[in-house]
Amino acid sequence: MTWAQTPARGGDSETEEGASVILRCIGKDADAGPLGKPFTGPAVESRAREPTPVSP
Repeated sequence: MTWAQTPARGGDSETEEGASVILRCIGKDADAGPLGKPFTGPAVESRAREPTPVSP
């Protein structure tokens, strides 16, 4: 399992996209089972829900 993150952009951004970074997970296994739906499902399905508000 390998994790990689894109570099953060400096300063304040006017958009959410500009203030974001990409977190990439790369998993390799001879058996697709552990890295298939059980691994990716929760991440994909959590994006379908409304985001939880963050308190200041």
